[in-house]
Amino acid sequence: MARLTCSGILMIGALTLSSMAQGGCSPVRPGPTVPVAEVLSRAAERLRDLESVHFVLDVQGRVAPLANDLEIVKADGDLKRPGDARMKATLRSQGAVFETELWIVNGRTYARSPLGSDITELPGGTRVALLDPENGLPAAVVQIQSPQLLRADVEDGGTVHRIRGSLPTPAVAKLIGGTPHEGVVTVEAGVRAVDSQVSRLVLTGRALVGDDQQVVRTIVLSAWNTPVSIQPPG
Repeated sequence: MARLTCSGILMIGALTLSSMAQGGCSPVRPGPTVPVAEVLSRAAERLRDLESVHFVLDVQGRVAPLANDLEIVKADGDLKRPGDARMKATLRSQGAVFETELWIVNGRTYARSPLGSDITELPGGTRVALLDPENGLPAAVVQIQSPQLLRADVEDGGTVHRIRGSLPTPAVAKLIGGTPHEGVVTVEAGVRAVDSQVSRLVLTGRALVGDDQQVVRTIVLSAWNTPVSIQPPG
């Protein structure tokens, strides 16, 4: 079964559409009780153990098109191992914005027409890569280079460690799809102190060929391991 990145899923939506109609804080030295390497190691371990998660992907700036000059603006949905997903996606083409819905269940992909309510099953087996230990978030977190702990945030009454570093563009391409631009991008990760779950990942810079210089991609995670049922559209 083929592996599909988050952007790969959205490319399906883009093709269906075509056929149917950033403030920094000063780094502080990590104290002996929270070494940055340990924070990242525990975060990667939690990501590898995830069975389900809710995600929101938000993109600021002009990015490499998925297909037919369509760019992703936002995606919002649920992921479930081993490779099921459902999401709403916002796409942009020549100033016009379109929305579609996508489902991937047991390797079968369904897409709703952005121009109506018709749902089409698309050919080819697919699988979501975002939770893939080898190519998704777990692999990306352990590849963060020169990580530094920043001043912690407070979210929902709990402490969130903020880590800034750089991430090689090939790791980004495996995570979101596309052809990597040469070099690295700036990455900032939020890791909850209470359970080491990653709550967000912000990627700033030209990660893919076709991106503008200062593209910002933000991935927000929530509802870690919350039971979710993903069924084919009725």
